[in-house]
Amino acid sequence: MKNLPLFIALSGLVLGLSVPAAFAEAVDSFVCEGRLRKDGVMAVKESIEVDLDSSHRSSFYRIIPAENASIKLGEVTDGRGHAVGHATTDHGGSVSVRLDKHTHGRSGYYRYQVTYEARGVCREEKGHPVMRWNVVGHDWPMKVKRAEFVFYPPSGVSIPEGGFRAYKTEEEGRVPASARALADHYLATASNLGPGESLIVEAELPPGTVAGASLLDQARWLLSDWYLLLAVPLLAMAGLWAFRAIRSQIGGGEDEQDIWEPPAGLRPVEMGTLLDQSCDVSDMSVTLVNLAVRGFYTIREIPASGYFALSERDYELKKLAPPTDDPLKDYELLYIDALFGNGLTAYLSNLQGGFRQFLPKIKKQIYRSLVREGFLVKDPEMDRTIFGTLGFLLMASGICVLFTADTSDLKGLALGLVIAGVVVAVSPRFFPLRTKKGRKAVNQIQDFADTLKTARGDEIVEKMKKDPFIFHRLLPYAIVLGVFEKWAAACEEHVPDMSPDWFQFHDGRLAEGFSARDFARDVWIATKLAGLTFTAPPPRQYSDHTVAKFGRRPEQEHDDEN
Repeated sequence: MKNLPLFIALSGLVLGLSVPAAFAEAVDSFVCEGRLRKDGVMAVKESIEVDLDSSHRSSFYRIIPAENASIKLGEVTDGRGHAVGHATTDHGGSVSVRLDKHTHGRSGYYRYQVTYEARGVCREEKGHPVMRWNVVGHDWPMKVKRAEFVFYPPSGVSIPEGGFRAYKTEEEGRVPASARALADHYLATASNLGPGESLIVEAELPPGTVAGASLLDQARWLLSDWYLLLAVPLLAMAGLWAFRAIRSQIGGGEDEQDIWEPPAGLRPVEMGTLLDQSCDVSDMSVTLVNLAVRGFYTIREIPASGYFALSERDYELKKLAPPTDDPLKDYELLYIDALFGNGLTAYLSNLQGGFRQFLPKIKKQIYRSLVREGFLVKDPEMDRTIFGTLGFLLMASGICVLFTADTSDLKGLALGLVIAGVVVAVSPRFFPLRTKKGRKAVNQIQDFADTLKTARGDEIVEKMKKDPFIFHRLLPYAIVLGVFEKWAAACEEHVPDMSPDWFQFHDGRLAEGFSARDFARDVWIATKLAGLTFTAPPPRQYSDHTVAKFGRRPEQEHDDEN
């Protein structure tokens, strides 16, 4: 007997502990109507009348055989046509339907009607299709007093004489059952089927009358079974798109742009962050130069010869009185505090291992500044955390449902939740975070970069008449935009003398003549070394505690040149 474990388990559920009561229960009438279509699908309607005979059971089970077919359950109603609560479980060779659960049990006479589609009931044998159907099923542990199968072949199709046969399965084997042709259908009947016995029907159809399912039909069936697998991820994507579309419409009013000025008053680090929606250390290291250009401290290149030095160069920073007409943003205040602490002089090499603890806070403040000023919808890192967590919860929910799923709908829902979780988790990488104002600023930044890259000599001369400091003021922007070499070359060719006071060299090399190209490259090297220092762990010999307690390292000692 197939599905013996299922038969034993459901026998306990259906029959209960009392053997006499179990054998008193019976299905008085079981009428199964099957209408076969030309695509090989049979629409089935079962009418069941059952006497539970004071068993006080909580549920009644109908076990539908599905050895060679796929079952798609439809409606379940009572004798008056009212919907009946039910739950289905797919066991591979059969589908069990739990009907009308009652918490306190019930007994008496009940009528149920179950409808479903059975796919794959026809097989090609000897050049013609054969429909074979197990009407009652072998796994139903109840006595069936009378079973009928009413078969309707496809419209306009007649079964050859002797082609419609029925069998009753017993312990001794199969024995013929009543099977006959009526006006427009065929009828097979059997009486007194014991638990595990069934009525089996075969119908030989003329060649070519059942063409089988087309690719379109198969796609439709697949979609009807697994629609949640597609619907849930698509709903998640639509929700994310709508959320981003609404939030990204912030700002973006029309205003004039001076292509020689940073758009919207953005700092270099904010430009770099807005361009790729990521605040990198290379962006933050340019702030070291930008704050010096703006007069908050000076930078002097000095030699570094210690074993633990990251380079042969080191940099001495001397704090100045802050300009009164240039307010600092929150992340810039934190940046200066990370550089100097309570002191007035700092050395880049002394920041190794100590500055890195400030990087997450500085980065967060930069994101907050861009969000507050309307360039970004929200903090990208927070966005990734939120959507990553939400995606993980969706995937975990899907996995939990998958372990308990017993129908194709639930399995589709489970896999749909897993896919939706993946979509949600990775969505921040593909959904832009810039607002309308931010997108406009990006276009302006690109125009600004083109201006620095293609500046003509006459334009630079004219600009320097109004702003002699323009080369130095725009140099940090040129570095973050990757056009500093072209900007320096254009300025050097037409304005040779631009010696700075914010960036000096201990060897006095500027006294021999100023070269904008060489100077720009030295400043760029300083930003690269700053980036390495900001992320480097502390050397074992010189921890943060050691530097704070004992001051400068030996390799920082040098002749103090003014």
